[in-house]
Amino acid sequence: MRACDDYSGHPVTVLAKQIAPLVALRSEELRSGTWDEIDFENAVWRVPQKRMKGDCPGDHLVPLSRQALHLLRKLHLITGRRKCIFETVNSPGVCLFENTINQGYRRMGFPKEVVTLHGVRTTFSTFANEATVGIGDEERRRFDKDWIERQLSHIDDTVRGTYNAAEYIGPRRGMMKWLADYYDELAERSIIDTVKLPAM
Repeated sequence: MRACDDYSGHPVTVLAKQIAPLVALRSEELRSGTWDEIDFENAVWRVPQKRMKGDCPGDHLVPLSRQALHLLRKLHLITGRRKCIFETVNSPGVCLFENTINQGYRRMGFPKEVVTLHGVRTTFSTFANEATVGIGDEERRRFDKDWIERQLSHIDDTVRGTYNAAEYIGPRRGMMKWLADYYDELAERSIIDTVKLPAM
């Protein structure tokens, strides 16, 4: 997280690296996002069903933490008048390529076995699944597995999954707030206080 904050690449790439861990979207879902999908007022990213992988039953709702909103507002200053949220530097109307972001990780010194854009979803799932509250005999999972799987837009093809259309948007909002705060704690910073718009 600290390395991403200090990365000196193009601002769009920098912000993509900072936003990705806060939303846990698949690479294609993140990179192909358009500004009309972002609801700043209600702090939600609505990814249309047609952009989702597999048999997603509808639009995928991604609750946005205050940190994610802050970064998106920064990015809006750069690409807000265009269609793509993460637009390439030299090709107007074209979204960032996955390789652009992953090559940024390589330039930062992280091999592909350590960090990839897709891998931030694994990190989210691991942290969320291992998070607990309570002590000793009172210790329990902090987040329900259903919330985590819905955030990842994993389709449950069991009979229960077929009839479960719950979005869990309230609990997921709290979960993503916890995640963003946890990342700040790990990086020993507040991204809202420290992130600055890199020079163009």
